[in-house]
Amino acid sequence: MQQPNSAIYVYEAHDFLTPADLDYWNPLVDRARLTSPYGNSTRIVCSGFHGVATSCFQADADGNPHQLKRLPMNYPNVTGYLAPGGGVSHWVYPGFVPGS
Repeated sequence: MQQPNSAIYVYEAHDFLTPADLDYWNPLVDRARLTSPYGNSTRIVCSGFHGVATSCFQADADGNPHQLKRLPMNYPNVTGYLAPGGGVSHWVYPGFVPGS
């Protein structure tokens, strides 16, 4: 829930790059990526601080929320990770990739 007068904000995210998008595989495209069995088809809610997403949750097929794991870099992107807050991120649905 959005708190008044807070630098932390909550928003519904819609436009992650997924493996089905050609730009997902382009290391020069600096946009947020999502590796999930649901892609962008279920609700994703993120919170952020000064323009950087700090946590995201994605609903499963039944509407239950699951916290997405943020990779240390926006792999396979090779630019932007030195931006304040690390730039945009690559988010992974829990358990979808071994070790996540």
